[in-house]
Amino acid sequence: MAVSVASHATAYSGSGTSLVISKPSGLAVGDLMLFAIRHDNVDGMTNPTDWTTLTTTFNPFNNVRLGYKYATSGDVAASNFTWTLGSSTISAGGIIRVTSPSPLVGSVFLAGGQSNTATPSISTGVTPTRANSLIVQFWFYQSNSNDSLGGYAIATSNPTWTEQYDVAMEADAGMTCAWAVRPQTTSTGAWSCTGGTASSDYNTFLVSINEQFIIDVTESITLTESYLNNVGILVEELVTLTEDVDVTKQRMYTNIDKSSTTWINQNK
Repeated sequence: MAVSVASHATAYSGSGTSLVISKPSGLAVGDLMLFAIRHDNVDGMTNPTDWTTLTTTFNPFNNVRLGYKYATSGDVAASNFTWTLGSSTISAGGIIRVTSPSPLVGSVFLAGGQSNTATPSISTGVTPTRANSLIVQFWFYQSNSNDSLGGYAIATSNPTWTEQYDVAMEADAGMTCAWAVRPQTTSTGAWSCTGGTASSDYNTFLVSINEQFIIDVTESITLTESYLNNVGILVEELVTLTEDVDVTKQRMYTNIDKSSTTWINQNK
């Protein structure tokens, strides 16, 4: 499934020490929540627990922060998220829900700002590290009237953009977000939009997010069983031994005693 923006939530507060943004609809474990928030304080802002800041910018009229969190089961069960401000001030922001994202390691982002123009363009761009990356533009603007931005573009291999939100914050300010999936891995070059008045001031972020890297592994298992059969033969025999003995009786000779040992020859 290709990486894309599936839903969002936005909030605006005219005053106060916190900004509460609802959970984007359909949030699931593993989704990437990417936030962009503007506030008028110079004394900072604290993220909700376990949310990470990527970059900040102050140009020319407010503080703007970009950050993220990968959704856990606790986030899915929550109803909203709260950013704490250093003091009471105007604040506004949005969270987009990105599906099938890779870890942000290897992804790139930039911040920029421009003043007194109707067609802001930030000269440097990002270079995606993989093909079919998600490119996201966030814009905050302030002018003499409530503008409606559009005409989102990048200088090189400009894709088709989808505007995710365009929200008025005050009578003379607003915020927008647009995204596109871009096959090329070359630098985007400058990013820009149109629709403001000639005296508008802008803060902006450009983000590149790789799609989830999935490897399908198919394995074939061959099972060989070997049986060792030891065949033994037990032979029991009854053996009777018969012995025949031939006995030869020897004759014993005995010399008989002679009556005389002297022989007398007789007269003839």
